[in-house]
Amino acid sequence: MEGQEWRGEWQQPRQNDGVSASQCPRSSSGFILSQSLVERLGRDHEQPGLPTLHHPIRDNSTCERSTYSPLQALSESTCRDHGAQPAPPPQPTLPRVQSSSQNVTLHPAVSRCTATLELAALWRSFHELGTEMIVTKAGRRMFPALQARLGGLLPNAQYLLLVDFVPLDDKRYRYAFHSSSWVVAGKADPISPPRFHLHPDSPAPGSHWMRQLVSFDKLKLTNNQLDDNGHIILNSMHRYQPRLHVVYLPGEGQAATPGTVPYRTFVFPETGFTAVTAYQNHRITQLKIASNPFAKGFRDCDPDDW
Repeated sequence: MEGQEWRGEWQQPRQNDGVSASQCPRSSSGFILSQSLVERLGRDHEQPGLPTLHHPIRDNSTCERSTYSPLQALSESTCRDHGAQPAPPPQPTLPRVQSSSQNVTLHPAVSRCTATLELAALWRSFHELGTEMIVTKAGRRMFPALQARLGGLLPNAQYLLLVDFVPLDDKRYRYAFHSSSWVVAGKADPISPPRFHLHPDSPAPGSHWMRQLVSFDKLKLTNNQLDDNGHIILNSMHRYQPRLHVVYLPGEGQAATPGTVPYRTFVFPETGFTAVTAYQNHRITQLKIASNPFAKGFRDCDPDDW
């Protein structure tokens, strides 16, 4: 799509589904994605051995595209950076505020956008042990849920908020109980069609996103390759990194600024995890029970029974 033609595709009723890479799918709020975005995302997720997700922003760098949709630009500039890097070791100290992973000129509507991870200390506690997230056929919500506080948005401009998950490497893992550690078990399974999870409040003005905590607590993870409920499809025993995308949506009659991209991507390293169908590390189980407010029944029993 060129010029402003992409905007019409977002003027659709809201519904709570995910974004799949097949047959021009809809987002979690019912917006239709372009076929070019879907095809590009599918190709990018098949490429192993690409570099790290983090890149500094160079203010004087330019983008060669003159016309694009925000999500098409997002897929071209960020999704191709999925890498077959070894999973990064736990970091003792991680910054709470992450800057964008793009190496392009940002649209003024997102150039000052900031994102701060909520519950960062809890995420770091899990990260030091090796975070695990349950995936099921029916779909399971994440704990901790991905939450952030945004700043630097234009109060009256419209924004979309999306989350996707990219592989941390091209390997499959197993848990070695004798050494209480994860070891490589072979090459990664084929990558599932990529999906976005669109925040159900999208689109909304910047003032809406900045005055309250942004939570993706409705997001569910599944290992069902045929899932049609819009959940995020992941492979068990593989490592993933969530990413938060803030996408500027121009108003009626407004043209996108040439040479800029209207989105910003945030990566919080401490939110990386291994997808599992059952917790492998007993310390992760204990920490989840101790910190999850919905696990009171487990806390009332003998810790040895956990």
